[in-house]
Amino acid sequence: MTKLQKVIALSLILACLLSLTVHANTSWVTPDVIGNPNAEHTLTIWLHREFGPRAAVPASRELLIERMESWARKNPNVKVVIDMDMGSDKTHEYMTKLFESARAGNAPDIASLDSFYLGKFFEAENELKQKPQPIDQYMTQKELDNYFDAYREFCTAPDGTLRAHFYYTDARVLWYRKDLVETPPTTWDELIEMAKQLKAADPSIKEGFLTYGGRWENTTFNFWGPYWASGGKLVDDSGRPIFNEGENREKMLDIMRLLKRLVDEGIMPPSVVSLASTADVNAAIANSNPPFVLAGSWHSGSMPLVIGEEKFRNWDIALPPSLHGEEQVTGAGGWVKAIFTDDPIKRELAFSFIWHVYGDLKGMAMATVNSLPTFKDVVSDYAPLKNQPFLYKASTMLSNSQLRPTAAIYPEISRTLQIAFGEVIIGSKTPEKALDDAWKNVMDLYVE
Repeated sequence: MTKLQKVIALSLILACLLSLTVHANTSWVTPDVIGNPNAEHTLTIWLHREFGPRAAVPASRELLIERMESWARKNPNVKVVIDMDMGSDKTHEYMTKLFESARAGNAPDIASLDSFYLGKFFEAENELKQKPQPIDQYMTQKELDNYFDAYREFCTAPDGTLRAHFYYTDARVLWYRKDLVETPPTTWDELIEMAKQLKAADPSIKEGFLTYGGRWENTTFNFWGPYWASGGKLVDDSGRPIFNEGENREKMLDIMRLLKRLVDEGIMPPSVVSLASTADVNAAIANSNPPFVLAGSWHSGSMPLVIGEEKFRNWDIALPPSLHGEEQVTGAGGWVKAIFTDDPIKRELAFSFIWHVYGDLKGMAMATVNSLPTFKDVVSDYAPLKNQPFLYKASTMLSNSQLRPTAAIYPEISRTLQIAFGEVIIGSKTPEKALDDAWKNVMDLYVE
């Protein structure tokens, strides 16, 4: 028996003894601590709020707490301290802080990462005092093979090791009022014409179309589907930015000109630049009664809480429209869990927490209460998913989806284009000027 195995065996014995002494009134899951507060071992975690004890969607929150308590009762010698609980509107600040913490060597033991940032950690590995640790040694081949290929490959580092658990995904979809629209538009020309007619016919429709327009990842990501469908590329195979070169420039200008046209033709209000979260968009839907919204599949969990179940029954989803009639494409995003501690005992305990709460069939099923699975067996075998019509329909759209590039420069591409999109929407810059300025900002930061 190795020294590590002896330590783990001793920990298990201590856990059994400790389980007999845990007070009957112990609260196993609070907003700050998961597990026995008097446990011998402590893990720290930075969480995406919607996948923690404070999740806004009641069904998701209840299942999360159930999974966390189940793990805690099985591991009474370990507690997980929630050092940060990040809302969706703070993603960029959160990811920047996590990267700098890993560089300085004070990252948490476990962290949630917006998936598009993972490549930045891979590429900067040599300059980080802490880096995402391999997790495949804790998994069976069957478990590894259960990921859809794209998600497993996305989390695989250049050395071939799996460095994160891609615990849920999502899709950008066109939400549309099925009581007003019999067949959803497949091109933006069709959407604009329908929106004009519906808005003119019904005074209660204050806006024809809404989407995120603030400084948030989804402001750009929502439009990558039409951009990719037209053949546009953000980076080349080496990770170098190319979105302002050759045909890619024209295709990106097509997206920006579309934004300008939506505003100029009175379909979308310039005020969408203030919409930088799921809650912002839901509130705008309630206030303006639009027939079309380009947003995430995850709105199925929160939108009815804001607009009411009766009104929500009038909504359905479709793939985002294409620019010129190309085959429609959507963007698939999501979050991953990574382990940053290099202590072998804490690493194994951290993985046990991640896998119990967010992995295997039950964990992934929990995650899909308000999102989409990355496991094959959840899509094929988990009956409750099929009882959620929006999520099940969105899961079928993953065959028409693309993941964001893992290039380290991608977060800066998105951030600068979020600003550029906003400038076009409010009319402070032409599409050409906004794109050229964004390109300069990105290339000033890019290092070969």
